[in-house]
Amino acid sequence: MRLAVVGPPEADLSLYPAVCNAAFRAMGIPGEVVPISLEKESFDPCIRHLQEIKFRGAAVAHPYKVDAARIAERFWIARFALGVANTLLFEGGSIFAQNTEVPAIMEALKGIEPGRALIMGTGHAARSVVAALLQAGWQTRVWNRNANKSKVLMTLLQRYGTIELAHEPDPSGCKLIVNATPLGAKPGEIPPVIWNRVLPKTTFCDLVFRKIPTEMLRTASVRGLKTIDGRELFVEQCAIALEWWSGKQVPRAPMNAAAGIKTPTWTTAL
Repeated sequence: MRLAVVGPPEADLSLYPAVCNAAFRAMGIPGEVVPISLEKESFDPCIRHLQEIKFRGAAVAHPYKVDAARIAERFWIARFALGVANTLLFEGGSIFAQNTEVPAIMEALKGIEPGRALIMGTGHAARSVVAALLQAGWQTRVWNRNANKSKVLMTLLQRYGTIELAHEPDPSGCKLIVNATPLGAKPGEIPPVIWNRVLPKTTFCDLVFRKIPTEMLRTASVRGLKTIDGRELFVEQCAIALEWWSGKQVPRAPMNAAAGIKTPTWTTAL
């Protein structure tokens, strides 16, 4: 099975092949994941070429997920596509798209009783988080430094449930806090959570991930709070994509190990 992961020149695409190859080995499937770095104007020709030379599919990194949604003839699961796709399937001469972020987030949070959640950020990742939480029965509070961007997110998703716009990253009354901003990608960065308002037993989830837990997750852990590492969500997204491409159940344990996760905070039944 030949797959590709496509992203901009500045993106680190190395983790996707690592976790997928770990799954291939565990499943006994011969497979290859080719990382492809390219500029935006080359995205469409590249995807068409991959389809022509019989690749099975492609994973798509930010900021090309909107382009991936546009090039596909149809979405596999359309309700929460949100106009973005991180996974493409080439089959029968057609290109199919899927957003695996939403089901991955829902899987990660299914063991937590719904309540109120604070989501920091309003980009495509934040939209996937809000969509997943609303689907699962959560109340959502969204904060972003740019209030206009928050209003755009609310307009897009308010048909799914109530979204509260926050003027500051206030976690008061929240049992879940999600960082969907880029803060934390660099050492020393941390989102501006108002820590003295965090409730006991709050769960922290960071969509940003590095080779070690981010400063936000380490701070939460020191306070004795549960954390969900962005690498775990990434692995679940990859696993869902691999199941779509292969039609088989995919073991998460070897993929987590390849991502450097020794003890996942949550597990699937597979």
